[in-house]
Amino acid sequence: MRIFLKKACAALCAVLVLAALAACGGPLDLPFLDPYEQPFVLQDGFVRYANVGYVEEFYGQGDQIFVIRSAEEMEDFCAGFPQGALAQDYDELPSLAKSVADLGDAYFAENVLLAAYFPHESGSCRLRVEDLSAGEGNTLVLAVRRAFPGGIATDDEVGRAALVGISREFYGGREVLLTVSASA
Repeated sequence: MRIFLKKACAALCAVLVLAALAACGGPLDLPFLDPYEQPFVLQDGFVRYANVGYVEEFYGQGDQIFVIRSAEEMEDFCAGFPQGALAQDYDELPSLAKSVADLGDAYFAENVLLAAYFPHESGSCRLRVEDLSAGEGNTLVLAVRRAFPGGIATDDEVGRAALVGISREFYGGREVLLTVSASA
């Protein structure tokens, strides 16, 4: 009898959750869900996130997007950061050095890397790539969302990167634009 009641309660809870989702018109944006979970799938691509540490030289600069087309350009991009910042993990985020370690000449022969760099993030901020799509004219638009779990930003300041690997064919030499939205 106990097992039956447990199963019945579990089924009722599942029905209530589904009914609540249907009433809201779709999935809820729940802040306690892992904000690094990939919300969409890139065909033949990937999304990664990396800690870049705090770099004082970037103070006052805004968010930036880089298109990296070769292993040499990757080395130049990484050389722009102090070694301490480049190799520093932060909580669940690997360092930029670890995040790109497997991207060499073989990768760049058929792919490019979009690196969205956010120099002044709260340590509590989480980034989430929401979309990558064709924009107006000859552009690609990378949409990234900032989330502050619990709606609170902490005082520690770090640099973060959202790394998006795409095929050269999809990239097609287009200009890449970065849009950023925020949510609690």
